[in-house]
This record gives sequence, structure tokens and C-alpha cells, in this order.
Amino acid sequence: MRGLFLDIDTVDRGDLDLAGLRATLPEWTFRKTGTGKSAEPPLQADIIISNKVEVDANTINSSANLKLICIAATGTNNVDLAAAAKRCQAHQSLSSWSASRSRTRCRKSRIWASISDRIAIARDSR
Repeated sequence: MRGLFLDIDTVDRGDLDLAGLRATLPEWTFRKTGTGKSAEPPLQADIIISNKVEVDANTINSSANLKLICIAATGTNNVDLAAAAKRCQAHQSLSSWSASRSRTRCRKSRIWASISDRIAIARDSR
């Protein structure tokens, strides 16, 4: 199985330990896609993580192996949830957001724990 993080640069400023995420799948690709951009189909991945990159119906429908979309943000407006519901699981990884710098490390830990759990479920249910 392959994982693809579409916009790692929007969440990582060199302070993330990605070892736990990397351990969830045998292969990961980390892209630095600009904010406000759309993912270009097809995506060669089983698992996609996006923070701000748009994942539209065309991208979802043309990505043959897609099993799970993880949203590393509080909102879901960047993913076509109707298209995702027909093809795969879509998961919003955060239920609340805090801009406080003192909570950044804790918040990031919750993000990765939630995403890792969802990846394990998708990986093990194939």
C-alpha cells in the first residue's frame, strides 16, 4: 500500500517526527503542494492525506487504488465528500483547532494518532 501526503509543508516546519506515520505503510510520498491548489489526478496512492489541497471528484474517481482520505484540518471543504463516500472512506482527523503555540506539539500528536489509527483500519480491512 502507498501513502501520499499532498501538502506536508503546510503542517511541518521541520518539527515533526514522521516515523510513526511512515511505519503505517510500506511506501510514503510527501509532496509540497502550494496552498489553494488542487491535486492532479490520478493519484497513485491507497491513502491520501491533505491539509489544504483540494481533492475533487475527478481526482477521487480517477485514483483507482484509493481507500482512505485523511483530512489534517478542522474543515472538510477541500474534499468532495460525496465523491469520497462513493469510492472510499473520508476522515476528518480533527474536531477542534487551537492556534495556541503552547498546544502545537500536543495538537500535532493528536493529528498523527488519529490519522495512524484510520490508516491501520483501512490497511487491515483490504
